[in-house]
Amino acid sequence: MKHLIRLLKLPKKQQEYNKIKKGYSPGIILIYSFIAGITAGTILLSLPISYRGESLSFIDRLFTATSALCVTGLVVADTGTKFTYFGQIVILVLIQLGGLGLMTFSTIFTLLIRRKISVKEKLIIREGLNKYGISETHKVIRYIIVFTFVIEIIGAIILFHRWHSIIPSSKKRFYFALFHSISAFCNAGFSLFSDSLVRFWNDYVTVLTITLLIIIGGIGFFANYEIKNFIVNKLPFLKKVFKLKSFYLHTSLHTKIVIITTIILILIGIFLINIFEFSGVLKEKNIENRIIIAYFQSITARTAGFNTVNIGSLSSSSLIILIMLMFIGGSPGSTAGGIKTTTAATLFLTLRSLLKGRQGVEVYSRTIPQIIIMRAIVIFTLALLLILFSFAIILAVEKSKFSSMSILFEVVSAFGTVGLTTGITSALSPLSKIILVLLMFTGRIGPLTIAVSITEKDRQLVKYPEENISVG
Repeated sequence: MKHLIRLLKLPKKQQEYNKIKKGYSPGIILIYSFIAGITAGTILLSLPISYRGESLSFIDRLFTATSALCVTGLVVADTGTKFTYFGQIVILVLIQLGGLGLMTFSTIFTLLIRRKISVKEKLIIREGLNKYGISETHKVIRYIIVFTFVIEIIGAIILFHRWHSIIPSSKKRFYFALFHSISAFCNAGFSLFSDSLVRFWNDYVTVLTITLLIIIGGIGFFANYEIKNFIVNKLPFLKKVFKLKSFYLHTSLHTKIVIITTIILILIGIFLINIFEFSGVLKEKNIENRIIIAYFQSITARTAGFNTVNIGSLSSSSLIILIMLMFIGGSPGSTAGGIKTTTAATLFLTLRSLLKGRQGVEVYSRTIPQIIIMRAIVIFTLALLLILFSFAIILAVEKSKFSSMSILFEVVSAFGTVGLTTGITSALSPLSKIILVLLMFTGRIGPLTIAVSITEKDRQLVKYPEENISVG
């Protein structure tokens, strides 16, 4: 009888999937939702109540709204002085919406009214968070919402107590602490301080709090979800010793790659920035200060956008390292941008397998499917082509005003939704700002998602004969 009921339910389920297929794809809906959010943000920032002094141009308002919703952090005007509290709150709401995804917030209301989430809504949420399974959507969404707000509040409380000597007013201090906690967790990089976080370069508590928020937000909700489950299930009451072997056995390949790649990138950044700035901005710093500065910039370059040193004063070699880190970005299903850590790791593992003459790509006793390898190659190629094309246009427009390195840095920062700049953002021409807006939008949604959504057609299961060609 149970099997009969299941069979009767299958056609209805199939009809629901067919309706999804006939309508807009999840990718298209995700794109439209971000366009709607940017439009609403631009309108709100156009209101006289949002800014102080003269109004920003339409391009600058559009740029600010896009930078906030796409959690980038590039600014054309100082957030703390140009915008009123209303304008700053608009920016903060856009950051929170963009960091978690607009569809995640729409699901909050669905859960509050206890309405069942449809298959289409699950697919859209999955598209926005890069989640492949949809069987536990309710549980995952609840976890994301609770986890995000708890971490942001904890971060705000720590910063609130730490900044008591800098901001005497309790209300203002909590507002500043909450703003920077949300901005850090969402990897946005917006700051109410005119110098970003340069004044805190040797404040270890502030540096560690901000960087931990960035890392937690940047490794992805599903990696955090697995880590939480491991701690709860395998280490009850935290009485057992954290064993790497146990963690290895009870986490997915995705989480292993995310954690290992994140650690490797942070260490590489620290080492190389110390090498290239040994006689530069770190020249007069002691070893502890050199490490903490390099540590902060190594982490924040992977889509957060805060800085504790003047980026424009860094050497060209350090800027190239930051460009590489910005290009890679954070991890799938996170608040970060870039091609993602798993994409970079997959490309590296593929190269390693080819050099060793292996047929498949293997890691941690698992084989990565060919479709994943192809997606990684396509993402890398599309991202590189988009960056080079945008760089060429902006270089042609701005070559008389700025160096090639500064322009390339700005372009990669926009695509990676990072927000770091050598100081040229506000002086760019309207055409260059529009290109950066498109880059921020593409970087947040993902080049592959946009390309597939625009060109999506019914797939035909046709396979033609194979024939070899010479490459390399």
